Amino acid sequence: MRKILFIINPVAGKGITKEMIPEIKRNFKDDVVDIKITKNVGDATQIAKTYSESYSDIISVGGDGTLTEIVDGLKDYKGKLGIIPAGTGNDFARSLNIEHSLFTCLEIIKNGKTKKCDILKVNDHRFINVASFGIDGQVIIETDKIKHKIKGTTAYVISSLKAIRKFEPYKVKLSIDGKTLEREIVLVAVGNGQYFGGGMQVTPRAKIDDGQLDVVLANKTSKINLIKLFLKLFKGEHIGDALVEHYKCLEFKIESHEDLYINADGNLIGKVPASISVENEKIQVIIP
Repeated sequence: MRKILFIINPVAGKGITKEMIPEIKRNFKDDVVDIKITKNVGDATQIAKTYSESYSDIISVGGDGTLTEIVDGLKDYKGKLGIIPAGTGNDFARSLNIEHSLFTCLEIIKNGKTKKCDILKVNDHRFINVASFGIDGQVIIETDKIKHKIKGTTAYVISSLKAIRKFEPYKVKLSIDGKTLEREIVLVAVGNGQYFGGGMQVTPRAKIDDGQLDVVLANKTSKINLIKLFLKLFKGEHIGDALVEHYKCLEFKIESHEDLYINADGNLIGKVPASISVENEKIQVIIP
């Protein structure tokens, strides 16, 4: 018998997550099932920290922000982490080929097949998908204004176009495994998963279990070229573009004299300087 904790973000998906509770209980009636509902930002981390030793499985019900909060609280967790993607982006689930269907997700969780995934750390925060810097900070701010009315990729597309209109590049100093670069950037993404922004394949060569960071940086360009580059992101076709640089590394650092946000899996967690590395531990994530 499994002992399973579902951590539910009630705001995700316009509130549909709470409606999932009866179906969750019905599907796991032969197991011990407990449900915790978050109320504020950071609650998922505290719940995960408090209860991790008591459960064989912990399931994230929400978006990427909820998932990364849970990961941040699961240090040295030996159980399984499951995902029911129900947020605006659901990008890490895409890298695992997890569908948005509740029925399918529950079947995946019941089967319990796992893959050991890397955990990344930016400053004092653990995350699992993509950390990024640049225009995406403004995209998140714009998305937060409309995501309760407009869902998924559409919300990110509208927000990205608004952000492009007012965006100015950032001057940054980067360190990639000790090699120093100075650039004027539109975007820097450091990936474990491949997707961000509701389906944009920003780090298409990233692998969730290779122990490496996948770094993509887009350099200063005109707004017209930026729109063209933005369109390429959806299929991962920006790699090889003259504006784009790609690196594999173990440690990444970024600093700037400007106010540059740190975006970790859709959560703005402060401003640079930032240092990113791969944690020594891995986590067992339930996969199809």
